[in-house]
Amino acid sequence: SMAQDAGTGGAGQEKPRVSDANSLREAFNGPSAAQGFVLEGVEFQTGSANLTSREQVYVSELSRLMKAQPDARLRITGYTDATGDAATNQQLSRRRALGVRDALIRDGVDASRIEAVGAGAANPIAPNDTPKGRVQNRRIEVQVLGQ
Repeated sequence: SMAQDAGTGGAGQEKPRVSDANSLREAFNGPSAAQGFVLEGVEFQTGSANLTSREQVYVSELSRLMKAQPDARLRITGYTDATGDAATNQQLSRRRALGVRDALIRDGVDASRIEAVGAGAANPIAPNDTPKGRVQNRRIEVQVLGQ
C-alpha cells in the first residue's frame, strides 16, 4: 500500500547507487538509466546546496558522458529528509538539483539537455526517524532520458 511505501522508502530503494566515476558510467549506460540512480555520498549539509568534492567527480564524468552521447538528456532530482517545512524542503531540494545542473552547464553541457527538479521529502529510500536514514534521504537522483 502507499502508506507502507512512505515508511520504508518503497521503490526508491531499488535504484542503483553510484559511488565513483566507474559506477556512474555503468549506471549511465545501463538498462535502468531511465529509472534513475542515486549519487552516493552527495551529502549536503542541512540547509546547504554547496557541491562536495565527491560531487565534482560525478559532474566531470557526467559531462564527459553527455558529450559522448549527444542524444541523451538528464533529469536531476533533489530530495531532502522529512525534517522541517515541506515548502522549504521543496525549494532546498530544487536548489540542490540546480547546483548539479549549473555545474554541468559550466562544464560545457548544453542547458537545454538538463532539467532540475525538487521533490522535497517525497519517495524516501530510508526511514526518516534515524540520523543515518535522513542522510540517505537527502540525495540527488539522476535519470538518463532519450538515449
